[in-house]
Amino acid sequence: MQFSFGQMQFSGGTAFSGGTALPWYLQGAIGGVNPNLWWNWLNARYAIKQSSKTFNEAQTFTRDSAAAWISASGSKLDFLPNEERIVVVNNTKGLLIELTRANLFVSPKAPATQNITTTAIPYTLSFYGTGSIVLSGTHSATLAGTGTDRVDLTFTPSAGTLTLTLSGTITYPNFEAGSFPTSYIQGD
Repeated sequence: MQFSFGQMQFSGGTAFSGGTALPWYLQGAIGGVNPNLWWNWLNARYAIKQSSKTFNEAQTFTRDSAAAWISASGSKLDFLPNEERIVVVNNTKGLLIELTRANLFVSPKAPATQNITTTAIPYTLSFYGTGSIVLSGTHSATLAGTGTDRVDLTFTPSAGTLTLTLSGTITYPNFEAGSFPTSYIQGD
């Protein structure tokens, strides 16, 4: 597989065969093109301009804050500032890169009923658990949890005050500006 983004070309394949010899896909065999950047997540092999690198040598990664990931089993994994979020989704290992967003929930680690000022833009509400969140004020809806699966609701409220009334078990809630959910944003 190969795709391009601007001047960068990305390619994937099998792991290096050992030694210093470059594998066939780094020697112009992909449509006669030598990829500038190549990452093999499964086998932890990376290359820039046909030169073998460690992950940290192959890229520069920064993130100002800690981050989290909720696995398919519902376990929360914590990552330090500037630590890459290497995660497994559907048996595929990769680097999680997301838009920077803020969780508008006050104290998402201990969620409670609250009022949030909204504008007329898309927002996404999401959480895990068996509880429910009733939205009232600038938008009316109910989001009910199913257990271990994450539930989400994307909507565009009017400008004003949105009330989120929580009941039951609500864990890892996000309320963020945007038309799709990102990973759990833990806040303070």
